[in-house]
Amino acid sequence: MFGASGLFASAETSLDIPLVTPISPNRDNIAAAFGVKIFDDGQTVPLKFDGNLNAVEYEFGKAYPQYRLDVTNGFFIETHDFPHVFMPASEQSEIVITVGTQLEEDQFALTNFLVPHGSGILVPGNTIHADAFSSGSIIALLTALHRSGCCFDASAG
Repeated sequence: MFGASGLFASAETSLDIPLVTPISPNRDNIAAAFGVKIFDDGQTVPLKFDGNLNAVEYEFGKAYPQYRLDVTNGFFIETHDFPHVFMPASEQSEIVITVGTQLEEDQFALTNFLVPHGSGILVPGNTIHADAFSSGSIIALLTALHRSGCCFDASAG
């Protein structure tokens, strides 16, 4: 859809992806190793962009049921050249952002970051990511692309 996206599926019957929480030791170092940055309440997110910055709020689980874990044996994962900032819209939302890096042609490292209300996570462009383990309302900030042939064209809106 946006670059490379699809359904992550595995022949394994279970997949253990570590969960990094706000109280995890070395949280910021782990985030840096995966190329993301977590911002806590009161911190500024330094996001550079050209053109429009779009804010979208969506209820995870209601949209795109074909990508939910309880419907399929896998989850939607993507990468594209524009950044996102993900934040929970309320205290009732549980935002878990999966990020990954490719180690070899068919080998990836994945980790999950729990993003509590009042915090956010900056996922730079070209980062493997997903929100499939989230529940509740998510606010996503993203920049518009102006490439022809891209499904996300600011001039179309």
